[in-house]
Amino acid sequence: MEKKPFNPVIGEQHIAWIEHDDENWSEYISEQVSHHPPISAFFLRNKKEKITLNSNLQFSVHFGGNYATIMSKGGVSLQTAFENYKMNKISPNMVIQRVVWGTKYFMWDGVIEMECQATDYKVTMTLSEENDVTNRLVGKITKIGENGEEEIIRLLKGITGKITEMWKPGEEEYLEELYNFNNFVPPVLHYPSSECQTSMDSLKLWKTVADPIIRDDMWEADLAKKKIEQDQRVREKAREQAGLEYKGVYFEHKQQDDGTMLWVFNEQESINPQFLEILKNKVQEEEEAVRLKLEEEKRFAEENPTVVVQGEGGCRIC
Repeated sequence: MEKKPFNPVIGEQHIAWIEHDDENWSEYISEQVSHHPPISAFFLRNKKEKITLNSNLQFSVHFGGNYATIMSKGGVSLQTAFENYKMNKISPNMVIQRVVWGTKYFMWDGVIEMECQATDYKVTMTLSEENDVTNRLVGKITKIGENGEEEIIRLLKGITGKITEMWKPGEEEYLEELYNFNNFVPPVLHYPSSECQTSMDSLKLWKTVADPIIRDDMWEADLAKKKIEQDQRVREKAREQAGLEYKGVYFEHKQQDDGTMLWVFNEQESINPQFLEILKNKVQEEEEAVRLKLEEEKRFAEENPTVVVQGEGGCRIC
């Protein structure tokens, strides 16, 4: 059965981390920073390994015959201790075949480029459909030589998401394994506990929709989804009337060295016990605000009882 998508609402956040050992963890924070156009900003960092990634993700959908293409775009900045890479986008396009008739399947499609101006290294990968079970990858790693011309360091080939191999030009018989999914060990993801999930945490925000879907109660799920979307419209209208633009909680809109604009992590937070304690306090403040609002509404209702008047035109509420 087809399910309706969870369209992110502006201000929605998702927080997770992986614990490698006591002194080594990878942290992930994302936030929906724009609704029109929809933009998701996310940040990934491992302090011990000195790896940081900032990215913005934006989607658009194009239909054609019996297929649909999900186009992606958005800036990407990847930093290590020695390099600073720019990518043209974080994700290739996705082509979904047989959307109307036949058995659906999808393939990654398009070109992904990654370049470091400091070292002059560049990676280009092209993904395409070979057949309905094979998603082909071809590419190359290049470097600007002393003569100022681009030199091919390695050539790449593989099956997307399964294996990627590389070799020196003219030495294809000496393949080097760059990536093999069979060697991948899925990490254990950790999330803030329920007492640390604010009202805009995606796990709490969409729980009223997710639970009915699990029970296959699409009627209740649809009502809950409409309420979330209506609440967003109310917040957006209030912000618009106040003449304000959305300012991110964890991200800010900044101009990059190349002149492009990117929502980047504001570096004010790091996922640790202190950060989780801050979230816990926010949750308590939100719950207190809701309690006071309900008490105020109850008091108002008691002081202003509803009167039902029966007239020729039927009942009306005063």
